[in-house]
Amino acid sequence: MKKAKTYIVIASALYLLQLVLKFSKTTVPSWYISYFSDFLCMPLLLFYALWFLRKIKKYSALILSWKMIFFAWIYVSIVFELLLPKFAHKFTADIFDVLVYGLGGLLYFVFQKQVIGSNSSITVTR
Repeated sequence: MKKAKTYIVIASALYLLQLVLKFSKTTVPSWYISYFSDFLCMPLLLFYALWFLRKIKKYSALILSWKMIFFAWIYVSIVFELLLPKFAHKFTADIFDVLVYGLGGLLYFVFQKQVIGSNSSITVTR
């Protein structure tokens, strides 16, 4: 888990850097501003969800099933790309965001198998 925490700290720092660049009006590629935070959203969200579940269940070998990761992708996509754009003009629906959320979820799934859950035997399925 120590290796996983290192990756999460790096991902969180990259996310914060992206926010600083966005709000400081620094010139960076538009794809970076538009999609990089969406790409990091799912791995960060799922890592913190797993951390929270492990604390509640008091079992450090829990891992998220692919079904839970898929559900999280669908949920985030519906909320941020369907519902929020209907109620707040600040949000814009973008199908590419949905794809990038999916890529982030896939990255988390691979990451979890290789780094977080390599010694895990229990999968959260609900």
